[in-house]
Amino acid sequence: MIQEIVAIIIIVSAFIYAGIKIVKKVKDPLGKCKDCSSSSCESCELQSLKHQIDENKRKNKSVESSSSHL
Repeated sequence: MIQEIVAIIIIVSAFIYAGIKIVKKVKDPLGKCKDCSSSSCESCELQSLKHQIDENKRKNKSVESSSSHL
């Protein structure tokens, strides 16, 4: 009986630990890039992806604003 209780406690704690890790990843995927030591942060793939997304948003806004003037 004690062995089952210990096993259940270990399994539940493993699920809780994994759940916390998943929630942290989902809420802040760029968390590892915050303490980036390089000046350009090119080593972080997520940071470069975020930069590309921001550039595309800026391009789309400029295209939309120029087409609305027509």
